[in-house]
Amino acid sequence: MSDQNSKSVMLKDFFKRSVLINEIDEVLRFKPDTLIGVDKVSSDQLSAIGIKSISDLAKLSVANLPEIKQLLPSMLIKWVKISQVIQKNVRAIAKT
Repeated sequence: MSDQNSKSVMLKDFFKRSVLINEIDEVLRFKPDTLIGVDKVSSDQLSAIGIKSISDLAKLSVANLPEIKQLLPSMLIKWVKISQVIQKNVRAIAKT
């Protein structure tokens, strides 16, 4: 399996089974609730503070996260880190 194919497969592992990925670069525009572990309510709370996509989530700094009352900081940290890994891999695939 080529390195690009293995990265594509790895990216799919972060998303719910119902998510269809047609183009790798489109995943950065997906809503946060497409990630495994992020429910609709949490995604709506993120959207309310301007975080509408995985790309927006990846731009957050773990050291300076917004406070969301109904969301555990540890969960937000996890989602930010996952989003950053996704973004890094999408950019690496795009370069090849």
